[in-house]
Amino acid sequence: MLEQALAYGLYAGVVLYDGMKIKENFERSRQRMADLKGCPGVLGYGFMDEPFVWGTEPWEMNELRKRLGDAARLAGLR
Repeated sequence: MLEQALAYGLYAGVVLYDGMKIKENFERSRQRMADLKGCPGVLGYGFMDEPFVWGTEPWEMNELRKRLGDAARLAGLR
C-alpha cells in the first residue's frame, strides 16, 4: 500500500499500535519499523493516539517513546 501511495505522490503515516497496547506490541512495532526501513512512502510512525485517555501513565509513555526511538535509530530510520 505504501508503494501505491507513493506512486500517486502521497506519503503515509504508519500506525504501530494495536488496541492501544503499545507495551504489549513493542516487539512487533520494532520489527515493523525494521521491515519498512528504506521505504520512501513512509512519512512517519504513530506510537499511540491519546495515550492518557487509554490509561498509559506519562512516565510509561516517555519510556516507550525512548525505547521505540532507540529502535528506530538502530534500524536506521532516524
